[in-house]
Amino acid sequence: MKDLWGKIRSGAVITKLKSVATAAAAGWNRHKMPIIKNVAKGVAAIALIGGLTIAGHHYVKSNTIEIYHVYFGDEHIGTVSDPAIVEQFVIEKTRDIVAANPDVHMVVNSDQISYQTEKKFKGEYDDEATVTALSGHLTAKAIGVELIIDGKVYAIVKDKETADQLLAQVQSQYISDQEKKSGEVQILSVSEEPEVGQAELRSVGFVEEIETKTIETEPDAIESAESVLERIITGGVKPTKYIVREGDTILGIARKFDLTADQIYERNPWIQNDFLQIGDELDLTVLQPDLTVRTEEIVVEEIPIGYDTEYINDDTMRKGTSKVVQQGVDGLKKVTYLVTKLNGEMSNEELIDEVVLQEPVKAIVKRGTLVIKGVGTGSFSWPVKNPKISSKYGSRWGTTHRGIDITSSDKNIKAADNGKVTYVGSHSSYGNMVIIDHGNGYETVYAHLKSYSVKKGDVVQKGDKIGIMGSTGHSTGVHLHFEVRKNGKHQNPLSYLK
Repeated sequence: MKDLWGKIRSGAVITKLKSVATAAAAGWNRHKMPIIKNVAKGVAAIALIGGLTIAGHHYVKSNTIEIYHVYFGDEHIGTVSDPAIVEQFVIEKTRDIVAANPDVHMVVNSDQISYQTEKKFKGEYDDEATVTALSGHLTAKAIGVELIIDGKVYAIVKDKETADQLLAQVQSQYISDQEKKSGEVQILSVSEEPEVGQAELRSVGFVEEIETKTIETEPDAIESAESVLERIITGGVKPTKYIVREGDTILGIARKFDLTADQIYERNPWIQNDFLQIGDELDLTVLQPDLTVRTEEIVVEEIPIGYDTEYINDDTMRKGTSKVVQQGVDGLKKVTYLVTKLNGEMSNEELIDEVVLQEPVKAIVKRGTLVIKGVGTGSFSWPVKNPKISSKYGSRWGTTHRGIDITSSDKNIKAADNGKVTYVGSHSSYGNMVIIDHGNGYETVYAHLKSYSVKKGDVVQKGDKIGIMGSTGHSTGVHLHFEVRKNGKHQNPLSYLK
């Protein structure tokens, strides 16, 4: 059959049939009817050829296949029977590369592969050879994300998701557990207000400018998230230990290591009443994070309003004696602060609202007609002009802040009420300080002064200048530390100041 099909394709059989047909026509004329037999044979032969032609077309069609020429860029790599073979190979190679580099985002250059389809009779392909040739062209490159701080590349991490998670973890170091819900920071809206006695987060961010940028890099240049996080938090600072020696004091050690006493207390909470023993080990490590987290919190507190005292002179009463006509009753006010912290340390505290909940009832006191110089009125005035509170009374840095810190452009310090100066001198923590006894159970303390203009025993009146604001002792900057004491117990000065 194969030989016959070859003869049909070459035209030999058709030529032969033509000659038979011609001879049949000639024979008809010569021999008449006898020729019919030969013609019938010719027609049968033609029918056979028709059948063979149809069979040939079927043969060609059934042996014509679709093949795929594979290109890498402009280079012809080979021919395959199905693109799925190449695609499966690319998937397996990519999987192997990723497995070999689990901490790196790897990208295979498979985007340069293309196909050209061809239908061809008895088309030839070689899947194995094509895949082998393609293997030599496929390469992988590492893609990382630069973490840029203030315009400088700080580290290269796996991807943007890793960078975002790192930054979120840094911020979480300075956010309280109450402010973390379901793993997300809850930000208080402008219209909301926290409950009394609680602090609510208003905003969180970085002081530095943070950027991320996707780049092509070497796998070895990509750092693990853990190492970058540790570097950011510690700033590369190594632990510092110190063994207490004879003669050491908290303040002396702080000066030796360029620290503050509060930093030592914070790192060593076991210290009580400044008491140290020879051989005690102090942790003097002060971390210097490479990123500064800035948080703003709204704090609402209710504080008492100290009542005023009205004195009525009574010339029937002996000098220095008094009698309460009407008991004073403290009022109550709700105070709202905006507290700004840098890496958990308070940097500013702004009084943004004050609402009186209950007005105080003044006390009425009769006293002798003879006014004794230096006896306080019980009503205090601000010790500086145009005061601004930089730190309020109460809990601070794990201890109790016994007064308020006040700043002002006018550095002159004035007596808050009439009284007698009972102390003028220097203290390790308070620096230069003045204490005034107001002769009515109250004392006021003025600390961190640059200088003082009174001496012990002086009698002062409300508003008299007693010194100049400074930054002596344990101070974070130029300000006045102001305390009010009643019968020896510390009071919130804001309860006595309007």
